[in-house]
Amino acid sequence: MPAQRLGNQPTSVFKYDVVAMDSDAEAEFIAHVGLADEERDNVVSKDTIALVHMGPPLKREGGKNHSIQACGSADLRVAELRQIGVFADEHISEYEAEKVRNQRQYIIMPHCREPDAECAVKRFNCGGFVIEAYRYAGIDLVDTDMESLPSVSLKTLSRSYPNLAQLLKNPRIRDKNGLEGNGPWPVARGFGRIYPECFESGYRRYSQ
Repeated sequence: MPAQRLGNQPTSVFKYDVVAMDSDAEAEFIAHVGLADEERDNVVSKDTIALVHMGPPLKREGGKNHSIQACGSADLRVAELRQIGVFADEHISEYEAEKVRNQRQYIIMPHCREPDAECAVKRFNCGGFVIEAYRYAGIDLVDTDMESLPSVSLKTLSRSYPNLAQLLKNPRIRDKNGLEGNGPWPVARGFGRIYPECFESGYRRYSQ
């Protein structure tokens, strides 16, 4: 998937392209990823765009509320666009039907957790939703095998989750989010400097 960090040169963003937002606290550190929910030309860095993303909660935000700093496009076919849309809408509907809202939809590790006794539906982190939406359409963005993922320290996670930095110091909170022990942990989420090559050299399929 060719990708770029946005600057002053206008570019086009297409429906369900992967888009990324920098951390408010640290320049060029990707803190959040989602999917563009519209097609637009002449997009430059910090322009806002409609998203479908795992906030949490998982939602479509029609208003242009999110400023993006990077994007990647897979030149999706019509059938792939349809599959990604179905994946998003089915999970939004399942969360509503099961009354699973906000943080209960979210998991840090693994990137996607299957339904279990704690939650009747799948849970994702922001990168996990993107990965699994594309995977549903037959496109593997990232090899999510635990042995293939880089180990991420608590310090890096705290940078990636600045609003949770203090809470993540609590082992019980970490355990609830799939982070057993003191780390480091193999985490796939917003790609930041956890996967720097994604936005410095362009996305590639890690399974290849």
